[in-house]
Amino acid sequence: INIFSDDIDRVRQCAIDAVTHLGNHGISPSMSPSSMSSHSSYPSSPNEMLRFNEEQLQIILVLLEDSNVNIRSSVHSLLSVVHLSNSSCVHAAIKALLTTNMNKYPSDLPSIYRTLKHLGLNHHSIVELLIEELLRLERYYMLPEQMVDDLYYTGILIVIMNAVSLNTNILNHLPSHIYGRHYDYMRNKWNHHH
Repeated sequence: INIFSDDIDRVRQCAIDAVTHLGNHGISPSMSPSSMSSHSSYPSSPNEMLRFNEEQLQIILVLLEDSNVNIRSSVHSLLSVVHLSNSSCVHAAIKALLTTNMNKYPSDLPSIYRTLKHLGLNHHSIVELLIEELLRLERYYMLPEQMVDDLYYTGILIVIMNAVSLNTNILNHLPSHIYGRHYDYMRNKWNHHH
């Protein structure tokens, strides 16, 4: 993980891309060859093996402020495959993408939204625990008349709706207008644009 802080952009990007590749193919960078042979069963999906704690995540999230678009794009790809160890990590990643990254580099928005989609899908159980916190980040988001064109709110909905696709228990925690009007509006908007 320390190589992600290298002074040379190309070295940082290659390191991030390599770890992302490992995550996509079910190989954990923290496992040595000898420890791999002692595992009798492997996780059922690749991202279960590539797990980041708070300290590792913070190193990655700093790179969302990098001026190099390729580095930021690589970080988005990495966040799409890594498994974050707890709700604090998931919340920190969502917040960094929707505040730090989006505010500084609005042109990253399509990539940010794709990353949020994967965060929701890969962390659907954790997202269920974060519903109140995510919707309370800005209290006015709880209002039925909330503008669904708000980019931040749209990002939160992307996380939640993708998590719902794998964990319908989340519906029990949502105000009805979110899964009703807001979901329908966004589904129509994004289907029209993509």
